[in-house]
Amino acid sequence: MKFIRELFLLIMLFASLKTTPKRLHQANNFSIEPIREVAYLFLGIFITMIPCILFLESNAKHLNITTPTAFYFLSGGLSSFLDNTPTAVTFHSLALGIYQQSSSLFAGIPIVGQIPENLLRAISLGSVLFGSMTYIGNGPQFYDKIHCRRKSYSHARFSELPPPIFPYHPFAHFYIAKLSFYFLIIN
Repeated sequence: MKFIRELFLLIMLFASLKTTPKRLHQANNFSIEPIREVAYLFLGIFITMIPCILFLESNAKHLNITTPTAFYFLSGGLSSFLDNTPTAVTFHSLALGIYQQSSSLFAGIPIVGQIPENLLRAISLGSVLFGSMTYIGNGPQFYDKIHCRRKSYSHARFSELPPPIFPYHPFAHFYIAKLSFYFLIIN
């Protein structure tokens, strides 16, 4: 029951690959290789995260990270140079460990996804909002780079990319993320 959505997506993927005429794939220069390469990369990331996740869950109480503010800025900071999914998973594990070890800190707070709702909100918002601060570690960016390399297209180096969102002030995105914290988490 837990993986019905993923199973459905895989069935749709294979059905699409089998029923789409080959000439359409060729006309669109379609290749599964960039997706496969990014999938291997993320598989490696998630496999190597397991010891970290287990450590965080069992030692969460000793790390003194218990407030939504800390979760918001730490998950956001990490997400600004890593992909936001591994970051969110890591901080969810930390929140799970804290809740399991110190549930009295969260009395009266609803539990969502096995962790206190305010921590889940802080992790989700921090990871997503800060995740767009840079192009480093961004899954679609990896895909684009691989696709361009395979097709012999030029691809901008990280140093050549335009600043994300606000070109006039390098910290504008950070301030917007900070303001969103105060309006969305605290209120």
